[in-house]
Amino acid sequence: MYLNNFKKTAWVIIIITGFLCFSGCSDSTTKPPEPPIETNRIVCFGNSLTEGYIGAYPVDKSNSYPHHLQQWVNIPVINMGYTGATTYDALGKIAEVLEYDPTILIIEFGANDLLHELENIEDIDLSFFVRVQENLEFLLESVLHNERKVYLVKFYNYQIFEDLVAFLDLDPSSVIIYNLFEMIFHNLEEKYEIEVITNIWDDIWHNPELMSDIIHPNPEGYKIMARNYLNWMYEYLQEKDWLIIDVPA
Repeated sequence: MYLNNFKKTAWVIIIITGFLCFSGCSDSTTKPPEPPIETNRIVCFGNSLTEGYIGAYPVDKSNSYPHHLQQWVNIPVINMGYTGATTYDALGKIAEVLEYDPTILIIEFGANDLLHELENIEDIDLSFFVRVQENLEFLLESVLHNERKVYLVKFYNYQIFEDLVAFLDLDPSSVIIYNLFEMIFHNLEEKYEIEVITNIWDDIWHNPELMSDIIHPNPEGYKIMARNYLNWMYEYLQEKDWLIIDVPA
């Protein structure tokens, strides 16, 4: 009697063990693998030209160059644009930027510093330019490391300076400010050995069909601006295999 009960118990254990093994083996072969977590990302850090401002609030970031850039790369693009932000304001956002641990960081600041200076200019204050450079130096020293690609964006060209001086009805000699900003960006490029993007306004500035106001593109203008960024970074993105194949010509 005890032998029969033992045999029955043994068979139950064998059957249950076999079922569990079959179930476990079946799950291991049919369960899809977990997708890898994407650790590479692009952070676009700047002012209204990054956020996508088009002359109205609230800002619709779907108009922005980072939004359009995302369509051409296979890693996340994060828009950290802040309308109205100066180089000083940027310093208070560094910790937020570093939380994303960006693989590529695009820094675009200085336009609002310039506008504030032009609107209040009587005599050129050299200490203003020293502060702008010091702010950008602190920012770069906070984010640069060997594994991160950092681009600094020149938000202006000579034609932009001329137009702003004329629009604000300033003394034409105020265009000398252009040379001072050129000195700042040259110093930063040399000191930190970083790339300075200079083409963001190509095919946009002076085209009223692509501008929402005197200093901001409209949605179509931001698409072209995104293409200008892409053109500048194209070889690096291609080398890293981060481009989507069907990038439009």
